[in-house]
Amino acid sequence: MAKVKLVSNVAEFGLFRSVARTRVTLILATLAALGAAVGAAFWSSDYIMNRSSSVGLNILIITANMMLVMVAGYLQAVLAGDLFFKGPWREQVILGERPWKEDSEALVVTANHNAEFMIVLVVAIIANALLVNALADDFVNRYHEEGFFRARLRSSEPGERLQAMRDMADPTQYELWENPDVRALVAQSLSDTDPQVRSQAAWNSGVMKVLLSRDALLALLEDATQPDDVRSEAAIALARLGADEKTRLLVQEVMRTSASPALTIGMLKALGSMEQRDTFESILEVARGASDEEVMIYALWAMQRTQNKQARVWLLEELEKKPEGRRLCALLDAMKMVSTPADVTWARKAFLSAPREVKCERVVWEERDERLRTILFSDTLRTKYVKIVANSGEAAKWRTWFQRIVNDTSEPWPLREATSDIILQLNNAGL
Repeated sequence: MAKVKLVSNVAEFGLFRSVARTRVTLILATLAALGAAVGAAFWSSDYIMNRSSSVGLNILIITANMMLVMVAGYLQAVLAGDLFFKGPWREQVILGERPWKEDSEALVVTANHNAEFMIVLVVAIIANALLVNALADDFVNRYHEEGFFRARLRSSEPGERLQAMRDMADPTQYELWENPDVRALVAQSLSDTDPQVRSQAAWNSGVMKVLLSRDALLALLEDATQPDDVRSEAAIALARLGADEKTRLLVQEVMRTSASPALTIGMLKALGSMEQRDTFESILEVARGASDEEVMIYALWAMQRTQNKQARVWLLEELEKKPEGRRLCALLDAMKMVSTPADVTWARKAFLSAPREVKCERVVWEERDERLRTILFSDTLRTKYVKIVANSGEAAKWRTWFQRIVNDTSEPWPLREATSDIILQLNNAGL
């Protein structure tokens, strides 16, 4: 098997000898090669950024452009050697001729100037690359930041467009999120023909804070023909963009008229993310009429996010009905966020009668970037009652009671640990 040999002697290259026969043809070839490199860069930039839908083809085109830059650099280096190296350098080193002294058998020996040639070659290639890139409006950086996504988003395959949107939203790409062209691509994808791509584009809009997507997101949310997932992601994205009055009212209206539990949950996620007290009444309406347990859990989560003290009256009424299971857990989680000193006595009594080992099942909202948001905490019932007391506004008054629970070895360890954390928070606050 032939061994790969690294050629470092310019005399062994044997490249483009035909155009180096004369200095004139070498100059013309050098200019032609440089012109071809520049022209190809202009065409490639326009095609890749505005028409191409194949990343593989783009790589081949960019590789061909690099080859043209290298060819131009090589010819420039040969021309520089012909102009500045002493003796018949081009004839002897490039063309391989062996000139003899006139009327003599002595061979004229010309230095190869390998080191100097390689330096000139590298400098020429780098200079050409920088020149071509500058003339093509900084194509290299633009392709890295947006051209790669542009090509994939023009693909006829919905899966490729969907993956492009997912890659764009990767947290490692956050430096690109401020690029206005990248943000424009997100907004444009909200009108994609595939609902999964539209849904992902809506999520991207919220995470990347693409404010110019607001009108398109409102249109998706209002369009009843859109799939539930698309409308839900549009609502959540609008909440992340900083919900305004128009957004809030539209989300509430969609939730009020929704017959789909999935869509209702999507609107509750959006309202919970807004954390606005004005949304309480609409959330309460859903919580009262929820026949679907998942809807009820999300409604109570959204209700606690409003931190509206009016919620405690209804919550206490529901708790007096002796609910069980996940409904009881969700009611207690909501009560924890709105409790007042008036609720301490009730919570302490309930603590005493609650079974020691009954634990709630955790419910999480897993977002598209795999972040988990806890909707229902997996505390024991007794832990939830302790937290209601702790959040009442008079936690310091009940420090001794908390300490007694911590010291009681008959209590389950999770309860003692949670209560110990409450005491630590009081200490840190100087209470």
